[in-house]
Amino acid sequence: MKFVEILIKILEVARSFPLKLKLSLSILVFLSLLFIMADYISPYDPLRPSYKQLSPPSIEHLFGTDNIGRDVLSRTIYGGRTALIIIALSLILSNPIGLLLGLFSFIHSIVDRFLRIIMDTLYSFPAFLMSITLLFVLGPGIVNLSIAIAIPWIPIFYRTIRSSVLAILNKPFIEVAQSLGASYTWIVMKHILPHILPIYIGLISIQPARILLVAASINFLGFGVPPPTPDWGADIYNGTLLMAKMAWWVMLFPGLALLITSITLYVIGQSISDMLFNKGMRYQLG
Repeated sequence: MKFVEILIKILEVARSFPLKLKLSLSILVFLSLLFIMADYISPYDPLRPSYKQLSPPSIEHLFGTDNIGRDVLSRTIYGGRTALIIIALSLILSNPIGLLLGLFSFIHSIVDRFLRIIMDTLYSFPAFLMSITLLFVLGPGIVNLSIAIAIPWIPIFYRTIRSSVLAILNKPFIEVAQSLGASYTWIVMKHILPHILPIYIGLISIQPARILLVAASINFLGFGVPPPTPDWGADIYNGTLLMAKMAWWVMLFPGLALLITSITLYVIGQSISDMLFNKGMRYQLG
């Protein structure tokens, strides 16, 4: 019964969403289910080569085959699952750390000063170059790529959350709670966290589209997921090498998948961010 009640509440909230957000969420749900169920939906093994190299799109192979005979449709679907894993791991690794550091930075002046030095140093480096540098140290792989993408996001979350907390700490109700002997942890959980939650969610909402494009770019350059793992960025690069042989389908379909998914994530993130921005500003302005 509780699950049904929660579902009804979610549907009621969803009714107030703008049309573009509803359409984008529908597309995202469809794509996510498609990628998650790749084992059951893909017509072929994405790693298994065949004798039909560079076969154009046909009834047998809807998206054609690549230069070693692998089915492009299957690799595109499995590449989506790879992208989902990277996005999920990057979010899990970056968001909680940035949030906690931003919230508890003011627990002591020495802690705040130390964290600001570390985070400002990390923030000064270009995120893309930092990710590639970290991959040189960590080595290729889905987990290492996720770590390399997540680390540059930590100072972004830290700086955003810290500035929001700083604005709230000067409010009278915080001073009252401190005068009554409330601990900083209690103040964070009862007063600060509910006020900055819209800003935090808004920041998270714009993150997946950027993670997807960064991961695809790194894999396109050959630094991320090792072959023969299906990945859109790596498959697009492979397709560029085959354009001289007029094998346009090898690059086209992974590119379209990347384009559609990134636009969908961007529209969702921007819509949620716009919806929560005014709410977050109202919280900060009191």
